[in-house]
Amino acid sequence: MTLVLDAGEAKFFNDTVQVYSKEAVFYVNERPEIINAFEAREHRQYDYNNSIDRLIAMIP
Repeated sequence: MTLVLDAGEAKFFNDTVQVYSKEAVFYVNERPEIINAFEAREHRQYDYNNSIDRLIAMIP
């Protein structure tokens, strides 16, 4: 399966990593823009049935 994202979608998925990660974000070349949800240093999550859940449901 190949997933092609536009810039807005890529930012959303990168931000999602920060929402769920709490304390650590790993990257190779470009440091991501740190969002408020990550700076809070709390494990957070999106409400059920969001874009991430729909993407995972599509994976065979």
